[in-house]
Amino acid sequence: MTANLAFAASTEEAYRAKRQVYQDFYSYLFNSDARIILASPHSGEVRRPPDRYHPFPQSEIDGWTARVMARCQDPAHQGKKRVLISLHSTDYFGALLDIGDFGLPQNRALTRIVEQLQEDFSTSLSPLLPHYRDYIIPYTRGRLEWFAENWGTLDPKLLAAKSTAARFEVMSLMKITGQPEPWDRIELAEMDQVLNNYWDRPPQQFIALNGIFSGRKTAQLLNLSTKLEQAGIDYAVQVECSRFLARYYPDLAARLIHALIDGLEALA
Repeated sequence: MTANLAFAASTEEAYRAKRQVYQDFYSYLFNSDARIILASPHSGEVRRPPDRYHPFPQSEIDGWTARVMARCQDPAHQGKKRVLISLHSTDYFGALLDIGDFGLPQNRALTRIVEQLQEDFSTSLSPLLPHYRDYIIPYTRGRLEWFAENWGTLDPKLLAAKSTAARFEVMSLMKITGQPEPWDRIELAEMDQVLNNYWDRPPQQFIALNGIFSGRKTAQLLNLSTKLEQAGIDYAVQVECSRFLARYYPDLAARLIHALIDGLEALA
């Protein structure tokens, strides 16, 4: 979705102001003297009214991430290595926690770390599954229903002309649920079955690596590899937390992030 990302402003002055805020934020992160840098870049409030291209503006912001980051401060990490965690939240269908590697070579060890997190936290996350299903399935179904009724299709190729975000959402849903291509004849009834059957397939994947958001395009936009080297930051990881987990179980989300940092700090 970041392939066509750009600032939009009504005047050149407003454009420069937006650009300066963006640059100042990331300059502050990279130049911080903290050992463990915890960032929630998009937390805030959305007041934009719905329109035909953004029917769900309230879901376009990373809600509830600030409360998770606040809990990550207690207890604070000693910081054996410099680690940057960029926390976002999402209501995309899938794992409760999706960890992105930013495409950085030093993050190859995340495969082992995520497997260990899945094993260590499955007992804590398993009881949440019925409540999460009740939360995420109607939400996802409602979005798909809006796409179908207002744009007349769930075909990702046709949705691309209406909204690249909608195209991305449907494609991601098809991939994580293992639906074979082509996807040009998808109907709502079929999607209902897909959504309801997904969590019945073992093993339950509560924590994913690069499941939906890898952060790799963002890393290119930020020239992240070079910035990390200049700042002396050893690891940078993107964490996409489900809004369900961030809102209702922030302490558990913070424990997961702590364990992720522990795993990174333990690397040779």
